[in-house]
Amino acid sequence: MWNLQVNRDKTKRTRIHLAPTGSPDHGNEAWRQMKTLGSRLDSAVDVQARISLAQLSMRKMQGMWGASKVNLALKVRLYNASIHPILLYNSGTGGQTTWMLLTVGI
Repeated sequence: MWNLQVNRDKTKRTRIHLAPTGSPDHGNEAWRQMKTLGSRLDSAVDVQARISLAQLSMRKMQGMWGASKVNLALKVRLYNASIHPILLYNSGTGGQTTWMLLTVGI
């Protein structure tokens, strides 16, 4: 049988409070920036962060993308191995809006 125990020192409790629409705090609640297992609790913020990380990875390989000596098949394999997973990490676990799916390009 499983012998799982919660480490209370590493456990972080999050209380989600939505500010009323029209309030100056609406959309800026502290919980929106919190991370759990590498993803932010607010899906829209998480999508934007993933897009930024993917763009950073693309910039790091900029010399390779423009190189004519590297064939297209290798570029596609590198994109699928290094950029695509960043964009899609944990994307199937929450409700995604049409805007989010179009932004990521799914």
